[in-house]
Amino acid sequence: MKSGKARKSLDLFRVAVFYDGYYFYLASNYYTYIHWRRSRLRIEGIHEYIRQYLAQEEGLDLRQVQIVDAHYFRGKLSAEEASARGDLLYSERLFEDVLMDSGITTHFLPIREVKGRMIEKGIDVWFALEVYENVRLNGYDYVVLVTGDGDFVPLVKKLNLAGVKTVLAYWNYEYAEEDSERKMVSQASQELIDWVYMPLCLSDVIDEDPHGKSQSVNDLFVAPAKRQFTSVREALENIPNKGERREGPILSLKSGYGFIKAPEINNVFFRYDALENVDFNDLQVGDILEYTIEPAPDGSGRFIARRVRLVR
Repeated sequence: MKSGKARKSLDLFRVAVFYDGYYFYLASNYYTYIHWRRSRLRIEGIHEYIRQYLAQEEGLDLRQVQIVDAHYFRGKLSAEEASARGDLLYSERLFEDVLMDSGITTHFLPIREVKGRMIEKGIDVWFALEVYENVRLNGYDYVVLVTGDGDFVPLVKKLNLAGVKTVLAYWNYEYAEEDSERKMVSQASQELIDWVYMPLCLSDVIDEDPHGKSQSVNDLFVAPAKRQFTSVREALENIPNKGERREGPILSLKSGYGFIKAPEINNVFFRYDALENVDFNDLQVGDILEYTIEPAPDGSGRFIARRVRLVR
C-alpha cells in the first residue's frame, strides 16, 4: 500500500501559439538594435511567460496550463536570393534551428516580387486557415496569436464563435531614426485587441521592469542586457580602438539606414548620408564597409558609423 498524500488530479488546459513571423522578426529586431535590452526575443521565455500569465489570470495551477502546439508563418526568400545577401541564408538557418529545437511547426511561402518590391503574398490567409483548421481538429482551450495585424479580426470572431479563448500577445513601440525626426511606429490594431478574450501587451511587461530585476521578464530575451552608458562623455571614453578605421560586413539594410556587423560593440548603425564613395541603393547585405565610430548622441551606449566607404 502506498503511503503519503495522493496527488490531486487536475484538468488540463491546452494552449496553442501561432506566430506572425514577420511581425515577430520586427519586434525582435527592435529589442536587439533599439531598446536598451539589446537582446533578441526568446521563444521558450515567451511560452513560459504565457503559461504563467494564463495560470495567474484564470486562477489555475501552472501544471494545468500546457502549450501543446506552436506554429510559425513567414515569407521566405529563395536559397539563391538569400545567398546573394551575405550571411542571410546562414542566419535564417540558425533561426530555423531555434524554431525546430522549440518544437515549432514552420510554414513558409516564397516571397515574391510585385512591382519591384519583395512582399509576403498569401501568408496571412494561410495563417488564418491553419489556425481555424487546427482549432477544429485539435480542440485547444486557448489560442495565442502573436501579431498586431487588424486583418485577423475576422479570424478572432470565428474563434469566439467556436468557443475558443483567444489571447493576443503583442508589442507596441516607437523610435526615432538616428539623426532624424522621422518616427518608426508599431501599434497593434485596437479593434483586434477589443475582440480577443485576453490581450497581453508584452512591451508593457518589459517596460515595467526598467532595471532588469524580474527573472520572468529577463527570460523573454536570449541574453542579458548589454551595459548602458550614462552619458555621451562616458560612451566616448569607452569607444574601442578610438579613432581607428574599422571594417565589417553589412548586417541589415532598412529604408535609408542599416547596421554593420560588429558583435563586440553590439553592431553599428549607419545612415545613407554617411556614405562617401557609394550610393546607398547600391549596397547589399554582406558588402564590406570601412568606417569610424562615434557614440550615439542619446547616451544609449550605441555606436554610429561615420565616413563610411565601400571596400568590397
